[in-house]
Amino acid sequence: KPWLTESARPYHFAFKVVNLRRSLDALRRRKGVIVREPRSSVAFRGSSIAFVLLQSGWLLELIGEE
Repeated sequence: KPWLTESARPYHFAFKVVNLRRSLDALRRRKGVIVREPRSSVAFRGSSIAFVLLQSGWLLELIGEE
């Protein structure tokens, strides 16, 4: 597949977290910027997801288990 050998690069990582609100608070304290506040996701059967931009430039997708 051409996109695998040309310019495709990962731009975010997704993690399941036990407590989404607590995880977001911890990342804020470490200078993470919440770029998408938690909202329900159809892709994850209604679980809340949020996106956080780290100082390193990586984007994290957090998927709440609660």
